[in-house]
Amino acid sequence: MAEVIGIASGIAGLLSLTIEVIQISSTYVNGVRGASSTVQRFLKELDNLKKVFAKFDEMSKNIDDIQVFGEDGQSCLVSVQDGKHYLELLTDVRNRLGTRTTDGSFRKKLKALTWPFSEEKTLSLVGSLHRHLDIYQTALTIDNLAVGKLTLTEMRQMRNDQQDSQVEAVLDWLSPLNMYQKQQDVLSRRHGNTGAWLLSNDVFERWADSESSDRTLWCPGDPGTGKTVITSIVVDHLVKTHASDDVHIAYVYCDYKDQVLQTASNLIACLARQLVGWPKRLPLQLERPHKELEPQRRRPSLEELQNLLVTLCNERRRTFVVVDALDECEAMQQRRHFLPLLKSLPHGSTGLFVTSRPNNEDIYHVFTTAP
Repeated sequence: MAEVIGIASGIAGLLSLTIEVIQISSTYVNGVRGASSTVQRFLKELDNLKKVFAKFDEMSKNIDDIQVFGEDGQSCLVSVQDGKHYLELLTDVRNRLGTRTTDGSFRKKLKALTWPFSEEKTLSLVGSLHRHLDIYQTALTIDNLAVGKLTLTEMRQMRNDQQDSQVEAVLDWLSPLNMYQKQQDVLSRRHGNTGAWLLSNDVFERWADSESSDRTLWCPGDPGTGKTVITSIVVDHLVKTHASDDVHIAYVYCDYKDQVLQTASNLIACLARQLVGWPKRLPLQLERPHKELEPQRRRPSLEELQNLLVTLCNERRRTFVVVDALDECEAMQQRRHFLPLLKSLPHGSTGLFVTSRPNNEDIYHVFTTAP
């Protein structure tokens, strides 16, 4: 603002000078009986201008100019070209009035009680002040609209943030597991063209492109052969080449160190959470159980989670489910529930990629006979 109309003509300067001239002018009006109505109008115009500048001053202290007007935008007050003229006008009035009221002789003090401007000049001053008032009131209205627009945008953003928070709370309620960071950590360990042989393999390409009659691609391997890194490469490849509005990818990394948290229910819920994504509104099949169960501090049962996952898979043209180190999922209580779920995923729309050690009988039986 100071860069455009000078430091002295900033909002504070305009307001300060206007108040000073009002105070000096009031000395005349209060000291002389029957001050003309034109002088009264002069004071009224000044008072109205003071109110406008006071609102500008308050606004400037409570807003971020860049946030309201943008990097290249500016307050309308800045763009007013009459700022310098207004300052010169008031400075001249102040000087004329100030000289008369500071003169020391008795005769001149009596003269000082008379209004120093002719009626014609006062009318001209009133007209000039009124013109400035119209300009600054218009600038204030436009700036108020800009602030109001920002406030509305902030309210909408606040509402969106609130909705996002509510969605995140429901998703956290659905599953405490977060596999995204695990995926990033494992993928970062990839060296050079590791795994390229698999991505270019005919069997993998037909499976990924839905050209294979086999829904399941099981990749058994001994410990230390890099199965987990291969899984991260497969996930990354599917996300980059296949993910879309109607093709989703969900994955879990089983880890024997996290068996307490990686229950069958949590693993299924984790897959479901990823398929839900980050919607503006929660799907009804998740919103309804949350409203019913969350007040009771309960989560969906294993059967309800299985139904939810199957429903989400059926809603999309294609769903890829990737499970790493299935053998590290606890066998007696958890894997015996998780394996049937994987086997029951919809045929035709679901592609299943699984890695594990080759010598677990239950896994071997399911995936050597799986379509």
